[in-house]
Amino acid sequence: MIDGITSEVYKGGKDLKKVQEVLRSIMTKIPSALSFNSVANDVGISHVTVEEYIEFLKDLFMIQSHITRWETR
Repeated sequence: MIDGITSEVYKGGKDLKKVQEVLRSIMTKIPSALSFNSVANDVGISHVTVEEYIEFLKDLFMIQSHITRWETR
């Protein structure tokens, strides 16, 4: 299963390390609300890139997301 996911990451033109970091950031925030910006700050990439990676992970059925662009605290 891991090899299949890794293969899809490379086929999708994504950086495996960034995929892992985005997933790690999301997992540390569950069950709290989170935003693309909060994940971007954790990983050190733009919120636009985070959004692209999350959409990619949703397409792979790895996550289901209700993440917003802005924090609503």
